[in-house]
Amino acid sequence: MYSELKSTSGYRQAQYSIAALILFIEAVEYLAPTGFIFSYLYAVPILIAANRLSEQQTQAVTALSLISTLLGLFIPNPEIDGLTFVNRLIICSALGTVCYLSLQYRQVQQEAASQRLRLQSQEQLLRTYENFTAALTHDLKTPLQGMEQTLHFFARGQFGTLTEAQKQVVQL
Repeated sequence: MYSELKSTSGYRQAQYSIAALILFIEAVEYLAPTGFIFSYLYAVPILIAANRLSEQQTQAVTALSLISTLLGLFIPNPEIDGLTFVNRLIICSALGTVCYLSLQYRQVQQEAASQRLRLQSQEQLLRTYENFTAALTHDLKTPLQGMEQTLHFFARGQFGTLTEAQKQVVQL
């Protein structure tokens, strides 16, 4: 499925938009003082990656987001505040959760689509079976009804008189 996505321009566009978003968020993150945390914005590229890219690529985007979040402790100002460190760890766990849940959601959607496809094929098979049995029933029933009516005519004597042996056969 993802090999089909890779051949489309939407795949490239998703890659470029994810890269641009990550660079923008990193710039805002590193230019802001250490106490200001913008890493929660990394959830946007993670969600785009989970929707458009493969699972491994989504995990790579998440890893890059986690690394960038932790680097935000050191890049603008190397002094580490305990509260900022804890906040960044909480954001890292939230970003990891976003990645996990978005990948699980995609898997559930794929399974649902697969089940819908199986259900549609089973319904088509059932319709084909019903059409076949209806046609077969009609094809068998029509000559039998004609034969039954002919035997009734013979039994009533409409085609002439019958011998005793013929009457026994017609009575069956």
